[in-house]
Amino acid sequence: MEICLPGSLLILFLFCKGLAARDINLDNIYIKKTSPDYKLLILEKLDTYKKISAAFVDNDVIFADWISGNELIYIKENISLNTNYVFRFRLRDRSTKEICRLSGAVTVAKTTLNSKYLILKRLVQAKSIIPKGEMLIIGLQSGDIRKIKTSYGFLDFSITPDGNSILIENSNGIVELSLENKSKRLLVKKKEYSDIIISGNPCVAYISPDMQKFLIINGSGGNYRGKLLLNKYESIKIDRISSSSEVLWQNNFNIVYRTGYAGNFSVVSYNVKNNRKSYLLKKSFNTNITFSKYSETVTFLKEQLIHLYDNSKKKVVNTGLEGEDVSFEPNGNRFIALLYKKLFIVNRNKIQKKHIELKRSWKLLYSLYNNMVNKKQYFKNSYTGFYIDRKIAIYRDLAGI
Repeated sequence: MEICLPGSLLILFLFCKGLAARDINLDNIYIKKTSPDYKLLILEKLDTYKKISAAFVDNDVIFADWISGNELIYIKENISLNTNYVFRFRLRDRSTKEICRLSGAVTVAKTTLNSKYLILKRLVQAKSIIPKGEMLIIGLQSGDIRKIKTSYGFLDFSITPDGNSILIENSNGIVELSLENKSKRLLVKKKEYSDIIISGNPCVAYISPDMQKFLIINGSGGNYRGKLLLNKYESIKIDRISSSSEVLWQNNFNIVYRTGYAGNFSVVSYNVKNNRKSYLLKKSFNTNITFSKYSETVTFLKEQLIHLYDNSKKKVVNTGLEGEDVSFEPNGNRFIALLYKKLFIVNRNKIQKKHIELKRSWKLLYSLYNNMVNKKQYFKNSYTGFYIDRKIAIYRDLAGI
């Protein structure tokens, strides 16, 4: 019998593993809910989506992704029923179809680029109080679920660029596991990267789009080391990586990853050709780096506000919307985002068109945070003042105050 992992135990496990819990609400971390301004902040942030006519899809969503220009896959969590529902949503007629349902606490969810599979990691609890990890391969057309044995309940795999396989570590090294015929093939022997292993956690390997280069990462608790295997004879070590999940190949020569520490995270772009690093973002409380392959758009957060990096223009754009888990449709015109576990579809052109309306919201949010500066009775911890100052600064810039 499987039982959904209680929320408190899930959060404990997430932080012990150096991972952030899902649906991060920074205001809730630093500001007491008894503050008169707390609810106003939530309402105004949701109102920014209304002002740009964003399409609301569903509540209680913990993961979503595009599988075509007209369809989304998302996971809806029902805590009271200890159940997660996997849905397919069609934009054209706003129809929703249930693919499957499952118990447990979902810790990782990724779709393959060919839109055939949804790969999940979850924590399930049986007889022991200590939950066990499982990997599930879900066929998005059939709804069939295949379990893969794993002792780890968090991220320990990556998906190949063609979407046909996953990369996962076993005792021999990095293995390619075919999702089609279940065959296995050893790609990298463990001795080739054993010098960067600093924890008992599994290594995670990311392969370049041309399937020629590997970035292998190991660590825990926000302290990770990486090794770039460029060919049989050349490798480069990368230190100060602070997340094994916020890592991606932007193209065959550029890697984007998170560095820094809590309250001071940065987003780095590393060019493997010239061995140079540049910062796409400095000093953020959280970053939530994502990459939309078809539109070639890197997204990340600055104090919870969604930022877009257009590689062709070498420019970072602040959307002025708070949210997370951003993903662009194939043509790059629309993106999805989660805010307070609500799933929205945003037309990026409307952000610019509704700039005047959004500016009113930014001014109000600036005022709300500014009003909190001296209300220390509503501070949740010793970092609250620092957090509020950062929110004031980013909304001041947006509002042009």
